[in-house]
Amino acid sequence: MSNEIALKTERKEFNKRLVRIALPIALQSLIMSSLTLLDTLMVNKLGELPLAAVGLASQLFSVQFMVVFGFTTGCATFFTQFWGARDIKSIKKVLGVALTASFLISFLFFMVSIIWPVGVLKIFTNSSEAAELGAEYLKYAAINFVILGITMPIADALRSTQQTMTPMMISAASFFTDLVFNYLLIFGKFGFPRLGVKGAAIATVIARALELVLFIIVIFGKKNILAGPIKEYFSYSKDFAISVIKNAWVTTLNETLWSSAVAMQNAAFGRIGVTEFAAVQASRTIMDLFQTAGYCIGDATLILIGEQLGKNQIDEAKKMSGWLIRACLEVGIVTAALLIIFNKPILTLFTLTEEGYMYAGYLNIVRAVLLPANLLNALLISGMFRAGGDVRFAATTEISIMWLYSVPAAFIFALVLKLPVHWVLLLVQCESLLKIAILLKRYASGKWLKNMIQGMN
Repeated sequence: MSNEIALKTERKEFNKRLVRIALPIALQSLIMSSLTLLDTLMVNKLGELPLAAVGLASQLFSVQFMVVFGFTTGCATFFTQFWGARDIKSIKKVLGVALTASFLISFLFFMVSIIWPVGVLKIFTNSSEAAELGAEYLKYAAINFVILGITMPIADALRSTQQTMTPMMISAASFFTDLVFNYLLIFGKFGFPRLGVKGAAIATVIARALELVLFIIVIFGKKNILAGPIKEYFSYSKDFAISVIKNAWVTTLNETLWSSAVAMQNAAFGRIGVTEFAAVQASRTIMDLFQTAGYCIGDATLILIGEQLGKNQIDEAKKMSGWLIRACLEVGIVTAALLIIFNKPILTLFTLTEEGYMYAGYLNIVRAVLLPANLLNALLISGMFRAGGDVRFAATTEISIMWLYSVPAAFIFALVLKLPVHWVLLLVQCESLLKIAILLKRYASGKWLKNMIQGMN
């Protein structure tokens, strides 16, 4: 009985710690999702074509985000485990590796968006008008690729050292900046020019630039634990860099091929019709808003489990992982129910055709039903397995199912069988059930519980 009471007390304390770490991450994600929602709503006032155009341009940013996210979360294995060992010097070296790689990746996206904007957007649609207007957005927003290549590794290093409030506060400042300048520049208020889609791009650049400045101030102006001479970040040895990159390139490949698969699915949706694609864009924006709480548990899992593995406390990590799975499923079920309940009221925020409203409503229901499964997959792949450096198994599972099933299914169901867009989404996203069966077996084996920093310096 005393052991049971002790376990309940321990779990209660763990839940408090989880909330302390996860809540700022959730709020940051909610802020960023709200920013996307507000951007979408403002552009939506210009009509379905501008909405589809910005949605197309956002596809390229989504792919870049997932590529850099993949590399930085691969680095986060080392951020969190070195934090468990309280080795700040090595954390800075990992940050140096992350900054170098993410900047180079982001600069490539920047060049593509400047040199070949219309061509790359036509991958996602057969509408020349939408591609041309989306290219206009990219022309002004392209510098965001480079800025994100710098801010994302810094934000990840802060979160991994359990300073989750700092990125959240900076995101809040960026949110309000983007909101104000979107209003001023899209609609031409208070003497500002009415720039439409171009104004949305410029507003986003201003907000992202502010983020970068604030991160620099926080790290170097406030003497953060991550602060130090520039050479300290880049003083890593070849062997040190190889150890980090061997882990991070797998997660980068994972997220690159995952996001590319999602983009290819959207290419199938985009070829069904402009109305259907606008409905997909609206539904995806709403879904991003609702699923933030679940995904933040995955982020917190990487931080908490990685710390325990860095301390070589394997049994403690295993015990925590069970609690985190339960929390993830509980949040997923509640969130799915809320999405179904508020489905119709939220859709009234969008200006769609009657057919567009119908499709978006069905799409939201499909996404809600499969939400708990999708969140659990994210928890296992991006949280637990990356915390323990078991990235190859996770990547192989996700990539193979996405490209062997999801992508072909999207084109077959959408363009060959010509099913309604919501049926296409349902059949495509059944891949999440296949992944769960494989991932849970690996989780139960315990093979993912590894200390990755032994012998590194």
